[in-house]
Amino acid sequence: MTIASSILQKSPSQWGETPVAFYVFLIIVLWKTLGFSILIFIVAIKSIESEIIDAAMLDGVNPLQCFWYIKLPIIKSSLLICGILTIYNSFRCFREAYLIGGSHPNEQLYSIQHFLQNNFMNMNYARLEAASVLVVLFVGAVVLIGMYLARKKRNN
Repeated sequence: MTIASSILQKSPSQWGETPVAFYVFLIIVLWKTLGFSILIFIVAIKSIESEIIDAAMLDGVNPLQCFWYIKLPIIKSSLLICGILTIYNSFRCFREAYLIGGSHPNEQLYSIQHFLQNNFMNMNYARLEAASVLVVLFVGAVVLIGMYLARKKRNN
């Protein structure tokens, strides 16, 4: 049985339970967040002074070396900002997953936000508290690691 025929056999309210729902979710999230990241990259690359690139080309650098050794180190801070925003936005996509799959979606769409929402609805406050503390600790650890790496780079 193909994926298309399995989707057609489901009622319209159940298509979010199929594996295709993950790809629909992925397209929606990419459409929502990719434009901002591309805008940051374009601005970062356009901010590189042309004299630096021209001097490198006069020294015999090919375009790949120019990107790898000149442009990439200059735009590292923009890459860091895009990475932080991507991680932040990954925690903000519950609404889209909930609209596609409901409160108990396909396991590919089931996220930490679904877990927290379902435990809240079932009044399982002990699991909700433990999961919330773990999420805060995870996000705090990511932030502290990022700050450590930024400070280490600044000191070098």
